[in-house]
Amino acid sequence: MPTAAATARQALGDLALVADIGGTNARFALAPLDHRGPAIEPRSWRTADFPNLPDAAVAYLAEVAPQGRVKAGMIAVAAPANRDEVKVTNCPWIFSVAATRRQLGFDELFAINDFAANSWGIVEIDPARLTRLGEPATDGVRPGMQAVVGPGTGLGVSAISVSDGGVTVFSSEGGHADFAPVNDEEERILAWLKRRHHRVSYERLVCGAGLLNIYRAIGGGEAAATPEAVTERKSEDPLAAEAIRIFCEVLGSFAGNVALMFGAWQGVYLAGGMLRPLRDELLSGGFRRRFDDKGRFGAELARVPAMLVEEPALGLVGAAAALRSRLGGS
Repeated sequence: MPTAAATARQALGDLALVADIGGTNARFALAPLDHRGPAIEPRSWRTADFPNLPDAAVAYLAEVAPQGRVKAGMIAVAAPANRDEVKVTNCPWIFSVAATRRQLGFDELFAINDFAANSWGIVEIDPARLTRLGEPATDGVRPGMQAVVGPGTGLGVSAISVSDGGVTVFSSEGGHADFAPVNDEEERILAWLKRRHHRVSYERLVCGAGLLNIYRAIGGGEAAATPEAVTERKSEDPLAAEAIRIFCEVLGSFAGNVALMFGAWQGVYLAGGMLRPLRDELLSGGFRRRFDDKGRFGAELARVPAMLVEEPALGLVGAAAALRSRLGGS
């Protein structure tokens, strides 16, 4: 008897639903199941525009894939995805994978942590979409362990091991590790945050809201109301430029910590749309200096490639790769 996965593949015309659900945006696309390929019919909607994930997925499929052609899917979500019920971090959406599968009429539906999906995507993206941050460089994923770090609505962390036996992806909630300041300036920011929060994690500084926290902590006040406003003001507001510098340096420290924790000697990849307007600052040197500044392990970190991923659909690419692996595809 054919497996449910095989039946789903035959019924699809080799297309599946892939989604990348964050705290602010829900991205959907169709993806080929029998080969690597770009996302088909991508859409990006605000999570606030829908009461829940199933309604958003139904609306997407009604627009791009009517008549129930699609029968399998992979949902990458900004949350732990190791249980049937998934609560999206920084978003009110809560959904059951099994109930969503039934509502969509799918034969197969899976959920994966969004940064686990990003790790799968790293394996498949064009090396031309990688920008080196300092020395050394890499032309793409290599055998061994690498890590993925990405600030967005939150701070995502995952790792990927590549060997002759295949690919293994490790999910984590590393962005919630305790923040460790390394100078007086960061001590003052920590004190400002501690007055407002019971506990201060790296995510309180290294994400969209974190950039705004830094700006306000150093005296920016209410001059900028959103993270986007901070980046837009960087050429005219010295405190905005200072906040961006601090953000990139703290990100460098954290990314170096992640390399140490995972033993990611083959590379650390930075992903996330909020990094695009910070690109020049990331390339200027402060990020890499702090990445390498690890005392007795400084020389080891200096040999680890750090790469900026400039692939806006990384989560969708990764969700498709994870689904193909799950269903036994290429």
